[in-house]
Amino acid sequence: PVVHRVSSTLSEVTILAAPCRQGGQYCCAESYLLQRIDGAVPEDESREEEWKSVPEVTCSCTHPTVNEVVPCLEKKRVPLAADKTYHFRVRASNRFGNSPWSEVATILPTPAAPEVRVEQVKSLSA
Repeated sequence: PVVHRVSSTLSEVTILAAPCRQGGQYCCAESYLLQRIDGAVPEDESREEEWKSVPEVTCSCTHPTVNEVVPCLEKKRVPLAADKTYHFRVRASNRFGNSPWSEVATILPTPAAPEVRVEQVKSLSA
């Protein structure tokens, strides 16, 4: 997934689909499952249950011949907490089963605003 933060509490996720023709046959994705987890990325499957599913999206396949954006998953908005790091992954499903999980995409928290200190105030009137 391609992820970017829109605001401190919202991100947009875009999914790229791989070509669906393999071995001369179509093996199109019928739906995509997008998941997120906050904090550190798990090193193993010990935290597998902590991945939270963003509502599944069903899409009709356009039979891509090269990697292309999945139209119904372009800029899908996902709410976030302002002070957390999030990781996203996605997989496709069809009548034959599920694809492996994608590489994990990470989005970092919005940096805090700098502290401002007023030291001296001068009047501009005469």
